[in-house]
Formats: sequence, structure tokens, C-alpha cells
Amino acid sequence: MLRARFLASMLAAGVAPWVRAEAAPLRFVYPRVNDQGEEAFGFQGLRLALQKWGRPFELLLAPTSTNYRRSLYQLETGEIDVIDMGTSRAFEARFQPVHLPVDRGLSGWRLLLVRAGMVPAFRAVHDLAGLARLRAGQGQDWPDTQLLLAAGLGVVSGSDLPTLFRQLQAGRFDYLPLGLNEIHGLLTQWQALAPDVVVEPDLALVYPFARLLFVRRGDGERHAAITEGLTRAFEDGSFNTLFAARHAGLAQARLAERRVLQIDNPGLSEATRAIPARYFIRP
Repeated sequence: MLRARFLASMLAAGVAPWVRAEAAPLRFVYPRVNDQGEEAFGFQGLRLALQKWGRPFELLLAPTSTNYRRSLYQLETGEIDVIDMGTSRAFEARFQPVHLPVDRGLSGWRLLLVRAGMVPAFRAVHDLAGLARLRAGQGQDWPDTQLLLAAGLGVVSGSDLPTLFRQLQAGRFDYLPLGLNEIHGLLTQWQALAPDVVVEPDLALVYPFARLLFVRRGDGERHAAITEGLTRAFEDGSFNTLFAARHAGLAQARLAERRVLQIDNPGLSEATRAIPARYFIRP
């Protein structure tokens, strides 16, 4: 009797009971960090991965801008669902990583932002001992901080990128190392806060590193969706095509003309070290 009533109600509503309802789109909320939204490469790479996943999804930006530290809290509390950030053992214990590098390893190739008047001082730097006489700026909770300290380099922290640009302009520290894939764009974005700052022309700081997508611990559904889609995007070449289009200006880094200072990354997990070399590029 109950089954008959259920079938009758479904038919009255115009729904055939043998037709399976479509699954609701899986929702992903991505943070708006330092005023970067859809133009952030992490957002674009995530969108491509979800398109390659091939199932219904909804990708949204968080409504308000935040800083890096706050975005980590938002991920833990469920205000956002996914974030891309430089990885470390600590982050991989705290969040669930997708072990495919959305930066293709370029975040470990660092150029330096300096005040123009300090360029001669950096021209005299030829090794890590020379660089250790100067102070680096780093964001709070950036994983790079610990590896720079482990290499014997001095570090001054700031709450977010706008603060770091102001601190560099004011002489609170001497250089701000940023990935060669992002440094020119970030300087353009924040130049008004640091009018005397330029890209240092002679040095590159290099260490093993990767920027990964992370979800909350236990969020297996989103983790599986991103992993499946991003793997397909790498395998069919579409991710590399997107990456090349967004990083067409890498030649301006002039790496062949720079003195390269290499340091280790003791905070890199074994799982990250095990990512196959084909996912990385060497500029």
C-alpha cells in the first residue's frame, strides 16, 4: 500500500519513479588570497582539473579577500574547500594533499625583490655565507621560512604580501624571495606600496619545492575528484598547455646569466620527493 502511494505521488508530480535523479554538483570554494581571484593560477588549474574530472561541479570564490594564515583556518573550519600552497611535512599532516605540483616545481626557483639602492650589495654575494649577511622577508606560516632558517639565513616575517612589500620598502629586511613564475606579476600588483623595489638582476635561490592543492583531512570525495581530474589534465597535455600560456614570460628571468645558490629543503616529505620527475620542469 505504501509503495503504491509513493508511486502515485511520483507520477502526480510528473516524475517517473524509475528515472534516477542527477547527482547534485560537488561544490568547491576557493580562497581569495591577497586580492587574487580567478586570475590566480591555482584557481585556473583547479578549474581545469574539475573539467577533466567530468562530473557536475560548482567552483566558487570566497566572497572576501584574506591573507595566507587566515585561509588555512578557513580550510580547517569548512569556510573554503580547497587551497593551493607550498608544501611541507607539517602541512601534509594538517591537510590532505594532492601530490601533483600545480607549479611544476617553479616555486623552488626564487628570484629576489630588493630596494634598487641595495643592488650593489647583492652583486657582491657569491655564496650562502654572503647571503646570510642580509635578511629575507617571509609570510607568516610560509613553509619556506623553516628551510631558509635551516640554511642559516635570517628571516623577518610579515602577515601578508602587502605588508611584506611595505616592510621591504621601509628597510625592515633586505630581500623578498618569490617564485620566478610569480615575481613579476606580484611586483606589478604591489609596486605602488614599494616604489623603490626591483627584481635583483644577478642571483637565483633554488631549492626542492612544490605547490600542491590541499583539502581538509577526511574530505575523500573532493580529494579523489581533484586527483582524478588533475592526473587526466597532465596526461592529455592540457595542464602543460595552460601552464605554458600563463608562464610565457619565464625568459625574462634570465637564469643562464644568474649566480645560482642552492639549498636543501629538510621539510619536504617523502611523498612529495617521490612525485615523478615528468611532472616538473627545469627552467
